[in-house]
Amino acid sequence: MPTPAATPADLAQHAQPAPDIAAIDWSQTQPHNQQFNDIYFSTVDGLAETNYVFIQHNQLLARWHRLPSHSHFTIIENGFGTGLNFLCAWQAFLAQAPADSHLHFVSTERYPLTRTDLQQALQLWPSLSLESAALLSQYQLPSRGFHRYHFAQDRIHLTLLVGDMNQLLPQLQAQADCWFLDGFAPAKNPDMWSPTLFQEMRRLSKPGATFATFTSAGEVKRGLQAAGFDVQKVPGYGRKRDMLCGYLPDQTSSDARTWRATCRPPQSVAIVGAGLAGCHAAAALARYGWSVSLFEQGQAVASAASGNPVGVLYARLSTQLKEQQLQLRALSKFILQGLEYSSRLLLGLAPANTTGTAATAPTSTPAGVLQLAFNDAELSRAQGILGAGLPTNLVQWVSAAQASELAGIEVRYPGLFYPQAGWTSPPYWCRALTQHTQIQTHLTTTAVELCVSAAGVAAGVTAGLAPSLIINGQSQWEVRCKLAETNGFGYRSRHDHLILANAHEANLLLGKQGLPVLPMQYLRGQITQFPALPASQPLRTVLCAEGYCAPASAGWHTCGATFDKSERDLSVRSADHLQNLMALAQLSPALSQSAAPYLGAGTSAPALQGRAAFRCATPDFKPIVGWLAQPNELPLGLTLAHGARGLITAPLSGESLVDSLLGLPHCLSQTMQESIDPMRFMQSKRRI
Repeated sequence: MPTPAATPADLAQHAQPAPDIAAIDWSQTQPHNQQFNDIYFSTVDGLAETNYVFIQHNQLLARWHRLPSHSHFTIIENGFGTGLNFLCAWQAFLAQAPADSHLHFVSTERYPLTRTDLQQALQLWPSLSLESAALLSQYQLPSRGFHRYHFAQDRIHLTLLVGDMNQLLPQLQAQADCWFLDGFAPAKNPDMWSPTLFQEMRRLSKPGATFATFTSAGEVKRGLQAAGFDVQKVPGYGRKRDMLCGYLPDQTSSDARTWRATCRPPQSVAIVGAGLAGCHAAAALARYGWSVSLFEQGQAVASAASGNPVGVLYARLSTQLKEQQLQLRALSKFILQGLEYSSRLLLGLAPANTTGTAATAPTSTPAGVLQLAFNDAELSRAQGILGAGLPTNLVQWVSAAQASELAGIEVRYPGLFYPQAGWTSPPYWCRALTQHTQIQTHLTTTAVELCVSAAGVAAGVTAGLAPSLIINGQSQWEVRCKLAETNGFGYRSRHDHLILANAHEANLLLGKQGLPVLPMQYLRGQITQFPALPASQPLRTVLCAEGYCAPASAGWHTCGATFDKSERDLSVRSADHLQNLMALAQLSPALSQSAAPYLGAGTSAPALQGRAAFRCATPDFKPIVGWLAQPNELPLGLTLAHGARGLITAPLSGESLVDSLLGLPHCLSQTMQESIDPMRFMQSKRRI
């Protein structure tokens, strides 16, 4: 056994910097922020203040009552604070707006509250108890960046931007219907009321967008006017004499106050590929009432790489020194944001049957992942991650003794513990996603050709196609399919939009249309499943070193996985079983003991099971997510190459695709979106 990379005596060297969180003084009955020495809401009646300042002076009740069907209404707020404004808007929107409408609430927060402080603050508002409970059920102290939440049967959507507003707003892609300007007072927090805020308000506002704010400070009024807003001073709430409200004039209308609701009537979308990527894109579309046809060549959803009975939410992060600070690398930021989003979604996934064979392992709630520092390189990487200032509810350093207590079995190395990570059943998750009434799944159906049809004419998608045949308002995608039991075309299906989520096979369709193929490589991976013995049955968390092992599911452990760039045979191999089982020695003596009867037996052991599949990856290890279009062509959506991280990256990628398609506030920063866009491989194309 190699010498452990660290001992409990080393833990003092791994002090984890505290993240930026709100310092709350609870000496009074209401929260008081110590960073800015200011209150979060009126000491008279915070709930009444919110309704007066933000709901009433943005005319929201009347505007929501008049919304047409399938509307999307966007509010942007500076200063999430205790979430009071969000919860009030949520409650009022559901009471006034049509049942098929959606509220998108975007809010920035430099110093987020801990879950404990947030819970204590929200107890002040019994009339918001249902909304508060729903928020708290998903809320954990978030990392810096963009975070997406869904509530109220997917009608209320929160995008929380954590960090410096002056850096985050320029990265936001959205069109606001109204603004809640609710940062701490300008005299106490001048950075929030900077020229950047007013410039970004102009960029991010629709014509006719309104705003309201509790303050009447002169610098705020002048900043808004300089950005083009019409500003009014009106009586304030409670002891405040004045407040400001107004709107962005519509220069194209005879009535400068004209405001038009954003309406997105449902359309039809074809998605090729029913793995994690395709199913999550389908679910995100169905959430907004769109009709989805999901084409899968296998006999069930999750037939390929997403078909492993157990999958791990594995967030392997790395850092770099930038601007004299340790920061996560770009890919790691995307992975971490994806981990937080996937973890929230899994909380709402109903548990599956708790009995079954290894091939039908049930789902699980996140149970945590331990990444063991089994050598000096891993110890150094762990030190870098700890220095990046992440919340301890996301990652924390543990000694070997602490790791053993968390795992439930002996662990000989210290390492990083990710409490929100864990394992689940990808096939079960995919099946649950596709149960939506707006999703129709076509199994054993292979998409063999893509065409664009217009005015009854179908033609291949090539650069030389006559522009008159491809008019976005009239033309449609035509997917020509082959059924498993036939040799020719089975049928043709027409749709307003098309998304490819079929990994490597997307290149076959792209190549047929004269489009550049994408640089995706095959990575063969094999997992091994073996029965749990009394020594390994107590395992409670996923253990990771050079390999991994998940807690027993229906009496079976899953371990793996191999990586092979050259092999094209998906037959389960004895040598790969041996490799997976031998890697257990790094994780725990109990796991090594449980696997010992199978070492050398390979596939001849009757109780040993396994599965091999091809992962799809790019040279930069980032997925390919975005919309491609040439002039006069219909856009083509892609969500591909999620590699071994599909459980983490596919859900957020599906959300990103749909945000772009419907023109909704984007769940990713512009920089992050561009980093995964197919444009990085297709310089001749343009992104919509």
